[in-house]
Parts: sequence; structure tokens; C-alpha cells
Amino acid sequence: MSKMHLSNPGLEGPLQYDVRMSLTYNENALRLLDHSADIQTLTNREIRAGKLDPLILPANGTRLNKIQSLQITNPLPVTRQTVLEYTVPVGYYGVINYLAAFLSTPYDEGSGDVIWSLAANDFFFYGYGNILNTLGDLKQQWSVDGGLWIRSNQVIRVYIDLPNTTGSVQAPARATGAIQGWIAPR
Repeated sequence: MSKMHLSNPGLEGPLQYDVRMSLTYNENALRLLDHSADIQTLTNREIRAGKLDPLILPANGTRLNKIQSLQITNPLPVTRQTVLEYTVPVGYYGVINYLAAFLSTPYDEGSGDVIWSLAANDFFFYGYGNILNTLGDLKQQWSVDGGLWIRSNQVIRVYIDLPNTTGSVQAPARATGAIQGWIAPR
């Protein structure tokens, strides 16, 4: 069973759902689970019919490609710092299909010296709240399975925490974050 987080992209009609819902995929159906226990179901046939396809750029959509970096001059323990910040334009929704989060200097991957996270309005996307390894680079970004839906006026942030517990991160270093996908007007 694979899981992904789905924010309300502002769709109208039978696919409309609450912002607090997350998407859980299994072989039988896609279920939108509301934290107040409301359950709606979308069948795989509806997904394949293109009613909710994060990989297809809508005819009125535009590509999303944002890259930012942060210079790290002192690798002492650093609490959460914003590497990338992007606000979805009012009246738009979209999908993040690719993500990159990497450091310019080598470090012990998985050691906990560097912790990456991806959030929308300071709520972490499911599975992207505590990442201990590098996620791609600018040439080959990390593919986000199923995409991460974003909606109007959400602030998308890539964060870095540098506990540097083993001391493997050496200064100076540059933390870089990138997101790629599409946005479209509602």
C-alpha cells in the first residue's frame, strides 16, 4: 500500500472535498479520509478517466519550477531554516511532481546530521516531514509518486534542520531546494 497527501485543489462538483483530508491509495479504491471520519471514495476507473490526474498539465495550466538556496556559514546545530518558499497564486491549484533538496557539501546520508521537510502552510506533506537523505539534485529531481496537490494561497516551504550530531557537515555549505510541477486557474 502506498500513500500520498492530497490537499484540496479547489475542484468543483463531485470531487470537491475538505482541505483537512488526505488520500490513501490501495488496490481497490482511492479513499479520501476526513479527520472527522467522513469517507468519500473515488474508484480507480474515475482516476484513469482523467478526473483527477496529477501528471497531466491542464490546457489552461502553466509549468511550476521554483529553485532557491540558503548559504550555511556555521554548521553548528541549526533549527529549522526555510530553503525555498513559494506562495500559490490566489485562484490557482496545482501539483508538485518533482522535488530536490540537497546540500553542496558531502555529509553522512541518513545520519540525522541533515533533516529535510516539505510543508504547505507549515503542515508537512504526508511522508515529507522528516527526510534524512538527499532528494535528487537540479539535474535529476526526486519524483513525487502521484504528485502533491497544492491550492490557492498556500505557502509551500522546503525546510532544513542541521542538528549536525556527528559533525559531518562542514561550513561553508549551500542548501538548495526545488519544486517542479504545474499550476492552473480554478
